[in-house]
Amino acid sequence: MNQTRKDIVIHSAIAAAGLFCCGIGIYFTLQANIGVSPWDVFHQGISSHTGMLYGNVSVLTALQTICRWTKFDAAKVTHQSLLETLRILTGKHAYC
Repeated sequence: MNQTRKDIVIHSAIAAAGLFCCGIGIYFTLQANIGVSPWDVFHQGISSHTGMLYGNVSVLTALQTICRWTKFDAAKVTHQSLLETLRILTGKHAYC
């Protein structure tokens, strides 16, 4: 599939908007204390045991996961996965 630069920009903007909404949802779920997803439980556990901020743990986990995917070539790193890491860095780190 041959995408033009315009298509890539449009798809990246849509992905960024969706990831932003997801980040806001995670933030509200954490603040409401009504239960969170398994990855968020993992991040909360590491955060409580190490004293690191939740956002820092989340970013480090995302970066480690991307590095491992690249190392084992189980999946290709795409602009969506990098946007997800950026969303975690800006969204969760700013509020948690």
